[in-house]
Amino acid sequence: MEEWTGTLAESREGKHLERQIRAFHWVRLLSVVPDRRAGAAGESEAALRVEAWMREIGLEETEQVCGPGEPEPSWRIALHLGCGALGCAMGGSLGVALVALAALSFRRDLGPGLGPLSRLLPASQSIHVLGRGGAREPRRRVILSAGLDAPRAGRIFSKRLASRVGARRRRSRAPLVWAERALWAGLGVAAASLLQASGPVFGAAQLVVTVALLLGAAAAVEWGLAAATPGANDNASGVAAMLTCGEQILSQLRADTELCLVVGGGSHAGATGLREALDRHPEWRSDRTILIHFDRVGGGTLHYLSSEGASERTAVSPRLREVARRLAVGGAYPEITPVDFVGETDARIASARGFHTLALVALEDGGAPGRDHARDDVPQSLDMETVVWAADFAAAVVVASWRGASDPLAIV
Repeated sequence: MEEWTGTLAESREGKHLERQIRAFHWVRLLSVVPDRRAGAAGESEAALRVEAWMREIGLEETEQVCGPGEPEPSWRIALHLGCGALGCAMGGSLGVALVALAALSFRRDLGPGLGPLSRLLPASQSIHVLGRGGAREPRRRVILSAGLDAPRAGRIFSKRLASRVGARRRRSRAPLVWAERALWAGLGVAAASLLQASGPVFGAAQLVVTVALLLGAAAAVEWGLAAATPGANDNASGVAAMLTCGEQILSQLRADTELCLVVGGGSHAGATGLREALDRHPEWRSDRTILIHFDRVGGGTLHYLSSEGASERTAVSPRLREVARRLAVGGAYPEITPVDFVGETDARIASARGFHTLALVALEDGGAPGRDHARDDVPQSLDMETVVWAADFAAAVVVASWRGASDPLAIV
């Protein structure tokens, strides 16, 4: 009996290692694609590879869809802060109008949709990959999603700054929040000038706020001109975890269930991939659908999100969060804990539409994803065991949800 148990354990360990090797293969082949940004030439090549892998794991139907993108966030931030700095320096009625436009438009950018100033910027078409398998007329549906594109590098994403931002995650402080506050401060200074404010105190305030806005705009411009990262963790690791999880779920799919995989382009420009997929498929009813999103799961400690957002918080489905909590404390997985994430994932799009959604992300000790927007975000830096654990945990959440969140067997 002991010999049989030992053989079984070795078999499982070997299978786990095989899946890590396969996941690493997917990550490496995505990371070597040059410039995988939304709308860039590399995005098309990456989409072709992902579509082939979807068929390889057994999905019956796959397709690529081109959809409208949004302007890159770096240029949106630069435009708003630059207009705010100009209005603050000018003062008077024109300055007030300019800063007010920048502040209100930026506020709109922090929520769903684009502000008036952002609509002036060009946006590229992006490619999304969809795959499906299982029931043709399903009573329930499972959607697994991940972002396809890789981000630009930038000095504002240095490890020191990222750690400071992550350490304050419980107070929901993020660079976008401070940028918005600087714009409102600029509006206050411009309004004071309209009321004939003067003197050294006013002059100092005007100088400080104007310089702060200009520095923020300059940092955003540097980000917008930076080269794309290899994107191993962000988000080739998420794609690999999604494919690994999809293959596992497909092998035990119920007869009345459909499995859909969504790999969205434009993840770093408004999450347009997942939004486009949801828009194109109104039959994906939120009350009968489970959606799990994989985002940067290749390094650090694995977490499931309780909420996310840089400014306005988006809460996660309490149903899946409770299932995840019960599974996490069951002892079958390494430490997996909830987190209120300062950043944003594509899952917020589905959460805002009422879907039962869960997002998985791995964070380092400082509270930020590993090698976030870093030039050295390469496959060799990833912890592939965490990638496979993310896939296994997500599959367990799906199966537990099928059994019913209140069923004691759900956590077995």
